[in-house]
Amino acid sequence: MTLNQHTEYQKQYRKHRIHRVIIFSKEEYQILLDLAKEHRKPFSTFVREVALAHVSNQYVLPNDEQTKAVQVLLIRYGTNLNQIAHVTNATFHISHQKIYEIQKQFQKLQQEVLDLYNKPIPVEQVIRGALAKHPEFKEQIALILKEHL
Repeated sequence: MTLNQHTEYQKQYRKHRIHRVIIFSKEEYQILLDLAKEHRKPFSTFVREVALAHVSNQYVLPNDEQTKAVQVLLIRYGTNLNQIAHVTNATFHISHQKIYEIQKQFQKLQQEVLDLYNKPIPVEQVIRGALAKHPEFKEQIALILKEHL
């Protein structure tokens, strides 16, 4: 991405975003920061997703299936990049067309990752997945649901 493309991207990004300041206590901030790190998300992204999930009260992010899908995408892209690097190192030449193809592949990868993580997962699916992995949680989940119904 050239400097001009990056600058234009930043302008478009800022046009469609609203920036606000949120004040946390040190303890609140640390709790959220630790959770964001645990979920491997930037702090601001994590806080935004948690707030929106709370408001809708229907969805939870992230999801193991999404994370596995992203891993597959990264492995696929990494393999392609390694093949191109091998040919480039062997021939000491890379065409402008190959560089353009790499940039296009990376943009596609970015969009696919964003699409995966921005797709909310229904709470029902999350609960079913948790029960499939940990059937011993069945009673705890039933108790929690009884308390909140």
